[in-house]
Amino acid sequence: MMTKPLLRYLLRRPNNTITVCSGIPGEAAALCAGRPRTFPKDLSISANSMEDQPELRALVASHDIAVSLLPAFLHVSVARQCLAEGRHLVTASYVSDEMATLDEEAKARGILLLNEMGVDPGFDHMSAMRMIAAARDAGERIVGFSSSTGGLPAPEAANNPLGYKFSWSPRGALVAARNAALFVADGARVTVPSAHLLATAKPFRAGRGFALEVLPNRDSCKYASKYGLGEDDTVGTDKAPADGIAGLFRGTLRYAGFSRQLLALAALGLLDAEPAGAGTDPILDAAAAAADGSGAAPSLLEWTASKAGTAADADAVVAAACDKADAVLAEAGSTPLTAEQREQIGVMMRFAGLLDASTPVPVLPADKRSAVDTMAALLGPKPSMNYADNERDMVIMQHTVDTVTPSGERRQRNGLMVEYERDGETAMARTVGLTAAIGAQLILDGAIPLRGVRRPVDPEVYEPVLDGLEDEGISMAETVRTLA
Repeated sequence: MMTKPLLRYLLRRPNNTITVCSGIPGEAAALCAGRPRTFPKDLSISANSMEDQPELRALVASHDIAVSLLPAFLHVSVARQCLAEGRHLVTASYVSDEMATLDEEAKARGILLLNEMGVDPGFDHMSAMRMIAAARDAGERIVGFSSSTGGLPAPEAANNPLGYKFSWSPRGALVAARNAALFVADGARVTVPSAHLLATAKPFRAGRGFALEVLPNRDSCKYASKYGLGEDDTVGTDKAPADGIAGLFRGTLRYAGFSRQLLALAALGLLDAEPAGAGTDPILDAAAAAADGSGAAPSLLEWTASKAGTAADADAVVAAACDKADAVLAEAGSTPLTAEQREQIGVMMRFAGLLDASTPVPVLPADKRSAVDTMAALLGPKPSMNYADNERDMVIMQHTVDTVTPSGERRQRNGLMVEYERDGETAMARTVGLTAAIGAQLILDGAIPLRGVRRPVDPEVYEPVLDGLEDEGISMAETVRTLA
């Protein structure tokens, strides 16, 4: 998906030739079809096969740069090959702990391993750093920063109860809804345990016409030093300087209603990742036994009722799910469900098939027999949970930088980026693929002098990349307003 806009951009230079590698037979050939100066190559791609693969080593050696759009856990294997052959690397993934260990070697060899060159991470860092720099250039002191991003269906394509579509692993999307989070508000750290994440969603305004909500996105404090806003270990604590920032927040955007609907599932234990067996989920065990010819197959309603602790009655199950969600909301200090939200939860559960008394529980392989895997198997194949050919996606990102001027005036700088699918390229593919491509071309041109393991928070990277993205029609509209 991200490869097409990347190829389109890099092939504008008539002296660029590109080898496209894939572990899926025929995929590289399909990507190269009709594109001049591209050469397909099928590779064995896995953690074991890539660590010491002569074929990959030879490919790296015969090119000037590598761009890895592989799953994140494979990037380090490619990076090691690049270091061995003295070649630069671009990835769109977060810098992992293992990747970070390559920093000194990369510097010693004069190699740039440029990571986080996508949209989130990537464009978020770069646009934030430009806004922060502008505030400081104006003599303003930064007292708060927030950044929220969502990859969503365009409003007309948000045609299911959750208002969400799977552009990546259904299981991964569901598991991400159970992450713990940490951020700074009113000068103090706020810790959100995983069980409370969905209960902390707040209404969010981004421009006009979007009914959104925002969830805390993991550990915001680790961005303090990256953005020059303080120290990761002390921001939001009594060890932070008195004039330090009072707010630091990174969030995930979803359409309104998403979080409380998933909260009802989580409160029932339907997002639990623990494998079934040994009595942890008797209904999933019974479904597996029935598939082996032992006993009757339980229905989805029976499974949900067992989680709710009620009879196999749809209304009773929905009521129990809502009551359990309310209990979590109360623990998290949030308001209880409204009557409309309770109705929405019932609609979502029926949509997911959880109230169906005639459909048997799907039987998954033993290593994937968990509640969350079962939910992924139920939701993943549904047509409206996936993009149809005529449906657009959307990437929306908003930054807010709160500042104080030398005269004591309070200001708020806001930046908003909304990108939709264009010309058959999804918004996600464009914002990730073009960012990586522009970074790669700048490295090829010798325009980025940095070396080592890097992310795009240095002006030597973010200024030319943002300029290049603006030429492609991707930019952040910025406004400044004075607060009373």
